Amino acid sequence: MRANNSLFKNSFFIAVSIYILSALIGLFLPTSTISKTKQPVINFKYNYSLSNIFQDQKTKQPKNIDLKKLNFILIAVYVDAKNSVAVVEKNNKTDVLSIGDIFDGYKFVEATSYQAIFEKNGKKYKIELKNSKLSKLQQDRIQSKQTNTDTKTKDIEYNDIDYYQKNQDKIWQEISIYKIDGNYQIQRIKKGSKMEKLGLKSGDIIKSVNGKEVKKDSDAIKLYQEVNKQEFVTLTILRDGEMFDIEYNIKR
Repeated sequence: MRANNSLFKNSFFIAVSIYILSALIGLFLPTSTISKTKQPVINFKYNYSLSNIFQDQKTKQPKNIDLKKLNFILIAVYVDAKNSVAVVEKNNKTDVLSIGDIFDGYKFVEATSYQAIFEKNGKKYKIELKNSKLSKLQQDRIQSKQTNTDTKTKDIEYNDIDYYQKNQDKIWQEISIYKIDGNYQIQRIKKGSKMEKLGLKSGDIIKSVNGKEVKKDSDAIKLYQEVNKQEFVTLTILRDGEMFDIEYNIKR
C-alpha cells in the first residue's frame, strides 16, 4: 500500500511538472492567429494583467458582427476593457474617438480587434480595418514616430499662471488656438515664448485636460479657471497621429 502511494505521488509530480513546462513554452512561443495579424499598432498605453494572459482562446477571438457598413475609413483601433479608442477618417477629416463620441452623426459604441461599431437611430453599423499593404505602412509609420516615453513632464511656475490669468491678452500674443471639427487645435505658437516651453507645437490637437474632454468653449474656460487649484495638470495631445500626455508640475 505504501509503495502504491509513493508511486502515485511520483506520477502526480511528473504530470504537474510536464503541464507547467508546456504552459511556459506556450507563453513564449509566437502565435499566428488571424486576430493578431489584423490588430493595428498605435501609440496608446497598453495595460496587461494575468487575466489577459491566461484567457481561454475562444474569448480572444473578435466578434464577427454582421452589420451594415459605413463609408468611413478605420485607420486604427485600440480595445480596452475600460475605454476603447478608434481613429476614423471621412473626406480627409480624421478624429480619435472614445466610446460614446459622435462622428458625422454616428455614435461610437463598441470595438473589436479589427472593427468599430457605431449606432444611429437605434441601428448599428460597422467599419473594418483593411488587411492591405496600406494598413501595414500606416502601422510602420506610426511605430517609427514613437518616442521613448508616452508621458512628458514639465515644471510650471505658479507666478506665470497668475500672470496670464491677470493678462489674458498676452496669451493670444504667444499662441493661437482655433476650434476645428469640434477639436481645439493650436495654429500658431510664438518661438521662444513661455507657451512653446510648455512643450506645445503648431498643429497639436488638445483632446483632454486631467482626463476631461475639451469639446466646448465652456469646458475650456472651466478647466482654465480650475488650474490655479491644482498641483498637477495632465494635458492629452494628438500630434501626427500619436496620442500622448504632457504632465505639468505646478511649482508654488
